[in-house]
Amino acid sequence: MNVENIIKIEHLRAIYKISKTSGINALDDINIEMKKGQIIGIAGESGSGKTSLLKVLTHSFPPSMEIKGNVSINLQDKSINLLKLSDSQIQSLCWKVWSYVPQAAMNSLNPMAKIKDIFWETLESHDKTINSYELEKQIENAFEKVGLSKKFLNFYSNRLSGGMRQRVIILLATISRPNIIYLDEPTTGLDLVTQRDVIQLLQSIHNELNNTFILVTHDISIHAQIADLVHVMYKGQIIESALTNEIFHNPLHPYTKNLINSVPIIGEHRGKIEPGIKILSTEMSAQGCKFKDRCQFAMPQCDKYVYTYRLNDHEVKCNLYESH
Repeated sequence: MNVENIIKIEHLRAIYKISKTSGINALDDINIEMKKGQIIGIAGESGSGKTSLLKVLTHSFPPSMEIKGNVSINLQDKSINLLKLSDSQIQSLCWKVWSYVPQAAMNSLNPMAKIKDIFWETLESHDKTINSYELEKQIENAFEKVGLSKKFLNFYSNRLSGGMRQRVIILLATISRPNIIYLDEPTTGLDLVTQRDVIQLLQSIHNELNNTFILVTHDISIHAQIADLVHVMYKGQIIESALTNEIFHNPLHPYTKNLINSVPIIGEHRGKIEPGIKILSTEMSAQGCKFKDRCQFAMPQCDKYVYTYRLNDHEVKCNLYESH
């Protein structure tokens, strides 16, 4: 693995097994290299496979999911295969090497525990040798740094607003300074002002820690504000990847163009992409382009194969570029 890469995903497939001969394709031949210190966006509508990818990366997938391929993490120039680790090895890496901000995170705080107790229980469970005085000061300093009063540590979560709870969860995931932070829809359910505050908090933490963020959200406008590069997913595949500025100014895949055009602009009426229904195929394998039934540019060859076009760091899976 290139020393600049912290995660390398090779030919990753994930299938939710329904029976011995059938299943739902959640991930279909994913190949990504993620560099250290970047904010990497994973975009796509509901059902595209974004959360399934996070489940594999965080080793939180259900027993019914059959996984093939390799997921390597580079730690101090040592590469480990995530999919071959035991539960105890995963436990030792979680919160130290990576942490996770789940979807609807602001509703995941224990309402029966004070905020400070949630921090204590979480951090002590992953580091039995931690000094209690240093831990308390660390938590207090983290709160003050993001503009949250220390008094909130003695509050129960139901006394905090949704935005404050989201910030608490983000602090909880970052206080141990992990190498990788996975974020699943971190702004969903928040108003625009609170979304802006959360994005600014994430940018501030990233600038301080210089760690790797894996940001998953269907809201392409969030990626535009914070991501260094974006991978667009559709039906379990990465169909386009490029630096953020490139993908927004020169989108190549028809689906990516639809995603970007779906972002509302004040004073301008723009159409929405089709609803994300029947996104995952129940077939174990399928030929051709998965977007062909919704694509206005579909050609006969789209039923048989998909051409991969690369130009510098921009890659797209689309037969429109086969002659390039």
